[in-house]
Amino acid sequence: NGAGEEDDFSSFGESLIQTSTVTWKDIGGLAETKNLIMETVVIAGLNKPESIKPDKGILLFGPPGTGKTLLAAAAAGSLKATFFNVKTSSVMSKYFGESSKLITALYESARKHAPSIVFIDELDSITMSRDGDQGEASRKVLATLLAELDGFQDKKSDKLILTLSATNTPWSLDDAVLSRFPKRIYIPLPDKKACQDIIRIQTKGLDISGVDMEQIGDLCVS
Repeated sequence: NGAGEEDDFSSFGESLIQTSTVTWKDIGGLAETKNLIMETVVIAGLNKPESIKPDKGILLFGPPGTGKTLLAAAAAGSLKATFFNVKTSSVMSKYFGESSKLITALYESARKHAPSIVFIDELDSITMSRDGDQGEASRKVLATLLAELDGFQDKKSDKLILTLSATNTPWSLDDAVLSRFPKRIYIPLPDKKACQDIIRIQTKGLDISGVDMEQIGDLCVS
């Protein structure tokens, strides 16, 4: 019945909630990237005057495996915000109209538990350009997502919901989606120093005094 279906969708939104304990110190390298994200998170968390239009979200793009999810988790941890870690496969349904309802349920939960950070991984999977071959169901999903991105950052609302999204192929995104992510940050592969920082973080508590970090750093980027 309708009430039962509504409860199912609400439960879906709640099921995506995580508590992030990740901090910026847990991420090796990416100093400039972390500063850019921290700046946005801090500004979003402040009480802004009416004249300032807040960023709707941040788009993280670059090669796979460069720490996009970890950056989003650190943003949530730094803000002590509810963290919604969303894989696109979890909101895509074979039943017509259900994907749109899942996205709506996600953002209803984000509003309920604000402040919230919503992280959508592989954004391109649900927001391919409308210039391509896109079915009615896909267009409906895109329209719902755009409506949510427009609606949750009402300047008169005291609820903070910030969306971070990740993609490896930003050129395939719909132009309307790109416009909702005014801050776009490239996440590069780690350089030598970043590799060394990552190793130090991952081996914290272990004796690595005999390890040649210079050699390891060279091997990581070679």
